[in-house]
Amino acid sequence: RTSEERAVRPYGLRFVTSAGGPLDERVDTILELPTGRTYRDRTLRLRIGTGLSRLLLDEALGLGPAWRCGVPIDRGSARGQATELLGVAGVLRRALEGGGVAAEELEALRERGLGLVAALATTQLDDGGWAPWQGGRRAEVRDSARCLWALAEARRATLALTDGLLDRSAAHLTKAFAQLGQQDDATRAVVQHALASAGRGDFAALNRLHRERASLSPVALAATALGLAAHGSTPMATDLCALIEQAAGGASGAPFTVAENPGWALASDEQVALSVLALQAAAPSSARIAPALDWLLGRRPFGRARGLVLLAGAGADRAE
Repeated sequence: RTSEERAVRPYGLRFVTSAGGPLDERVDTILELPTGRTYRDRTLRLRIGTGLSRLLLDEALGLGPAWRCGVPIDRGSARGQATELLGVAGVLRRALEGGGVAAEELEALRERGLGLVAALATTQLDDGGWAPWQGGRRAEVRDSARCLWALAEARRATLALTDGLLDRSAAHLTKAFAQLGQQDDATRAVVQHALASAGRGDFAALNRLHRERASLSPVALAATALGLAAHGSTPMATDLCALIEQAAGGASGAPFTVAENPGWALASDEQVALSVLALQAAAPSSARIAPALDWLLGRRPFGRARGLVLLAGAGADRAE
């Protein structure tokens, strides 16, 4: 037998639960901590804002509640920075198109977006891709696709990109796509969506995915729909959105399931956000958008999918 002494933090572990969403005439919310434990120093925080735009601005500028202990937010990796950039770019574009945002806040959004663009430019590998961790020397195809998508959204939000940054990324992903297995529909869809968002999509590849839509996983359906919409093939994207609308809900009340997704796409928040973005792009009148957005926004504090949640929120109806 062996024994070992371990230091125990005297202040214990922090548990956080949250709920939220739009306030109508009556809202009933139940917050519950895991049972079977003894809790000390319980704290309840209530935040009531003036509307969706204010929430999006606060989150995009990092002014949200300081209660993120235990909530994973990946800002160190290129994928994490790209996801943050997606949110900032979406909120900036909403602010530019909708107006009503103070000049200093617009400038702060621009500065934050440009900082994230610069971070991606710094970590881009010589071959045009991005590694899954800082200091990595080998590109990861799905992380690189997330980065290209973010750069394309940044460009749409009028953020200046470093010369050659987007072109090198698109060239890398075009080459990487040719090396993917024919059966890896989910990764192929993610890559084609990223390329299409940058104006470099391959219609033949997207068309093949569209023909196989009945067998696609939820993440592949959403990515293919987004890719087709970005390519300008909206009727084909709408075909896929019909399948997304028919999809069942997931565990813990999630509006869309991840049950048939590959192992790298099992985060419910990401799947719901991607599904909402696809519906916004090609089926904007879908009745499933509003409740799915309410579910996403009610999960504040947001975790790793925060940028996708903000991008989806930025695409919501601006009438508040």
